[in-house]
Amino acid sequence: MPIDNLRVEDKEGDIRLMREVLAPINPNVRLHVVTDGADATGFLVYQGRSLDVPRPQLILLDLNLPKLHGREVPARVKADPGLQTIPVIVLTSSQLRSDVVSSYEPRADSNLIEPDNFSGS
Repeated sequence: MPIDNLRVEDKEGDIRLMREVLAPINPNVRLHVVTDGADATGFLVYQGRSLDVPRPQLILLDLNLPKLHGREVPARVKADPGLQTIPVIVLTSSQLRSDVVSSYEPRADSNLIEPDNFSGS
């Protein structure tokens, strides 16, 4: 049975690396990718090109995104009764305490700091 996850990331190298890391861990994981915050919210409410995509079981979210910032996406997810149970994990390369703390403010479930060498760009 597929395990659907949503990766919200605008850097192609990070997307590629995430796929390479997940593939050997569990071949049932399907990683759906959108490249900005606006597309993420559209995907989650099955708008546009995402009409046939199942509801993700996890959202892996970059903090710095175009169109709709990564801090706004978790707030919208958690405000929607149909989406609020989906865990949102914010991935950031920033180790600044203020960035880590601020990523929890919009109700993200967790924050993971990506190592410097994780970034593919």
